[in-house]
Amino acid sequence: MARCAAYLSMLLIVFSLVFLSGCVERVEHPSQKEEIDRAWGIDTNNDGVFEEYYAFFKPVEIGNNLTIKREIAAERKIGYVVTNILRIYSGKTGIISNMEVKETIPISVSMDLVNINFNPMYESVIKSSPPFVVSWKFTFSGEEETEKDVTYTAVVNREIDRNWLESFVTPYVEVELVDVKSNPALVAINALTGGYLNALTATVPNYYVAVAIYASTLLCLFFIIYEMIMIIVAFLSSMLKKTKFRGELYKFIGRGRKSGMIWLIVGVALVIIGSVICVAMSESEGSVDMEMIARLASNSLLALGALMIVVGVASIYTVLMDLVKGSIFGEKYFFEPIDVAKVKITEIKMLMDDLQDRIEECSDYGIGTETELLFLSTGRKKLDGIEKSLDIENADEYLPMLQRIASDMKAEMIETEEKKTLYHNWPVWKESIDKTLITKDVVAPEDLISVPEEWRKWALTKYLTEHLGEALTIENGALVRIRLAAVRKGEIELVLNEFLGAGRIDGVALLRKDGLAIASNLPKDIDVNIIAAISAKVIANADMSSLELEKGKAKMIMMKSGGGETIIYGGKKVVLIALVKPGEAVGFIVSSMEKVMEKLEPMF
Repeated sequence: MARCAAYLSMLLIVFSLVFLSGCVERVEHPSQKEEIDRAWGIDTNNDGVFEEYYAFFKPVEIGNNLTIKREIAAERKIGYVVTNILRIYSGKTGIISNMEVKETIPISVSMDLVNINFNPMYESVIKSSPPFVVSWKFTFSGEEETEKDVTYTAVVNREIDRNWLESFVTPYVEVELVDVKSNPALVAINALTGGYLNALTATVPNYYVAVAIYASTLLCLFFIIYEMIMIIVAFLSSMLKKTKFRGELYKFIGRGRKSGMIWLIVGVALVIIGSVICVAMSESEGSVDMEMIARLASNSLLALGALMIVVGVASIYTVLMDLVKGSIFGEKYFFEPIDVAKVKITEIKMLMDDLQDRIEECSDYGIGTETELLFLSTGRKKLDGIEKSLDIENADEYLPMLQRIASDMKAEMIETEEKKTLYHNWPVWKESIDKTLITKDVVAPEDLISVPEEWRKWALTKYLTEHLGEALTIENGALVRIRLAAVRKGEIELVLNEFLGAGRIDGVALLRKDGLAIASNLPKDIDVNIIAAISAKVIANADMSSLELEKGKAKMIMMKSGGGETIIYGGKKVVLIALVKPGEAVGFIVSSMEKVMEKLEPMF
């Protein structure tokens, strides 16, 4: 849907550039002080205060026969009820006028916009503080004289006189004049075709045949312009989507008919039959002197003959254009959706075979390809299902699916190629890390100059997983060699046994971040060395993931199972593992582990 909207937008832009350029003019009329034409008041009580007051202002000429005139009527009640009327006039100009009227309401009328009644309601508030500025938008067709009024009423708590009237200014008016007849393209077409029609009627003996030739020429001209617009839209689409121009072109120029003989025969037959009708039939009496439309309407059979000629020429034109476009764009222009789908299936099969070869090559190098094999197997099953159910009726529905499968295959091939690249480069990257560790205890990603930037963190993690048990860990994205002070194991076991003696856990272990066990008190059937190695890898990967997510270093990992929770608590140099008994409060255990780590960390 979004792609269709984009194509339609591009088409509208091209249409606007061709058919609206040169026919739009903008006119602005800034605000200026209103000039009073006449004003008078009525004092019915003879008390020196007007009960009614009326004022008419001089008309303001906006241009293109557009005029605005203000009228004000005030009636004394509790204060003065003042009605302000803007009368907008449009003459018969033949030009479309899109007008925006921006009215400035004086502070003396009202200090609150809510207290003013508008008819019609304004469309927008341009200035929301006194003096307020509101606007209305109108469109005048220019086909007839029109008046539109804007009225707003407010209660004014002061005397209405000439001085008060002088606080008004004329509205600020913006007008967009659209004169389609002045468009250069349309003027040129009208000039060319108008002379062309006159020339045809003067040279072709039969008037209706001449009209048919004229209409056929315009129709063919329209087809040519349409094809040119489609080519431009296809070019813009290929630029935006960064795809091949020819591939986008097929989507916009349509599909041709390779065997158009039947349409050619029908077209020739219609031209012949229509010409016979136009020549054989006689006109109605008195219709010769009529205008073209009235003359055609008065002779329906002759008009039908002319229409048959036009339809026949259009049929012949499409057949000939299919042959021309087929010779230019190749055999693919004549493809039906099912043909395109079959070609796409063949392409996908070739991609799958290529991916299979790459997977086998990776397997020979010892690179894990289980994910790629599963993806390829699923893709083959999906493609087989589409191929079996594909027919003429559902080909259009399957084309997007086939396109997605092809894109997924290409993406998977790129990932497989990256795996091969990593495998071939890893020994060199590994040697670079080895050399760096000889001279320093911390290897930061920026130290690996020979490794591409996007793979540096991966290389450090890979190195750590291959060197568990070598006093290494990951801290803040860097590979760090652990330097542990010599401590007495008895002190450590005393802290651990105190933690275990609380009765809330089934076992506890303390290990180094490189995967070596320091001390433990676990059930007999658990191998502490295996647990230490696995836990060190888990906490290292968690650190990397957390840093990639920009959440800082991982502090704790909890694994929940039917037999209770397992909590892995990471410190700066050591890792504490606790096997929680079923039903125990995890929050209390975590709090206890924090306290235990506060005692253990200073020992190292």
